[in-house]
Amino acid sequence: MYKSLSCWLFFLVGFQCLIAQSPHYAPHSRADQYIQSIDIQDSTSLNFHSALRNYYRKDASELSLKDSLAYTTNVRKKFLLTDNPMFVHDHPLTEKKDGYLKGILFRYDANLWSLETEGIKLYLNPILNIRFGNEKQRDGIRFLNQRGFELYGAIDEKVYFYTNFLENQGNFHNYMEDRIRRFQAIPGYSFYKPFISSVSEEFIGRDFANAQGYLGVPISKHFSFEFGHGRHFIGHGYHSLLLEDYSNNYFYLKLNTRVWKLHYQNIFAELAPISTRLNPDNTLLPKKYMAAHYLSFKPRENIELGVYEAVVFARPDRFEFHYLNPIIFYRTVEFYLDSPDNVLLGMNAKWNLFNKIGLYGQVVVDDIKFSELRSDQGWWGQKY
Repeated sequence: MYKSLSCWLFFLVGFQCLIAQSPHYAPHSRADQYIQSIDIQDSTSLNFHSALRNYYRKDASELSLKDSLAYTTNVRKKFLLTDNPMFVHDHPLTEKKDGYLKGILFRYDANLWSLETEGIKLYLNPILNIRFGNEKQRDGIRFLNQRGFELYGAIDEKVYFYTNFLENQGNFHNYMEDRIRRFQAIPGYSFYKPFISSVSEEFIGRDFANAQGYLGVPISKHFSFEFGHGRHFIGHGYHSLLLEDYSNNYFYLKLNTRVWKLHYQNIFAELAPISTRLNPDNTLLPKKYMAAHYLSFKPRENIELGVYEAVVFARPDRFEFHYLNPIIFYRTVEFYLDSPDNVLLGMNAKWNLFNKIGLYGQVVVDDIKFSELRSDQGWWGQKY
């Protein structure tokens, strides 16, 4: 059984335990988990759609306010307004502190360094994550050593941006090592090279780096776009059949439309079908592409329904421009092109009960052929 000790080390005196922050929060981060918990405990918003992860900081701030703080429990008030460094400088009731070193450091609990002046806001944080432990089925030490930084901010209160960089060394669990050897890629990071520590030969593993960044512009109150290099997650729970962040980072353009009780998201992305380690002679990686959209509807505050469609395809030298239409049914386009492209259809639902339980489920159909459903022979393309 795997045992690990996760240590968050501190830069400077008083540095707090932080998960990387940004204009939106990463799936599986501490902020992501808290936001989902708040949504279950107090489902009073028709505008917050919890299946569309990578929650924006603005969404978190609105969740904390809801209708009135007068109806908020003291415990939750304390968490949202004072003790929680992840939300502190987003909340209108938060006051700046004098900070350290003449106000240069820790003006907000959430950031090591911040700059707020006319036209621009900047926030900078170091990232340091050290984990180590052992595994009964294998000799040696399991470890993860991550060092890096993040920088994010806004220009003219209209354009937001984020970037980070991580340098990593790690030796993973058995099930992870099996997958890495099979696909020659580390989930979420892809390329790697061998690593032997100069400190001790006990620390043998893989060396890999990772960077992501994006820039977004809210065009209006109800429509915004964002492009960058990163990952996405659509669905509830730790994993999702629709779209999740298990892959390495990829280039994308994302559109968000929010009107009435609806949130509609489009993602257009360029993907790599194989790892760099499987690509000989330093030639350019082959490309494949994805177009996906998800429509979320909240008929009531505690009920959320969603419909998902995605198409993954390969072209020798370009994106298939037919799929750039943000409001078309991709299956229809595929038939029109007589293409071999892979279309995925899915539905997602969540029901919050008694402010204590969140019930959710998904169904996904991929290349289903109704005439073969009752066949005893089976058909290779039947996937649901």
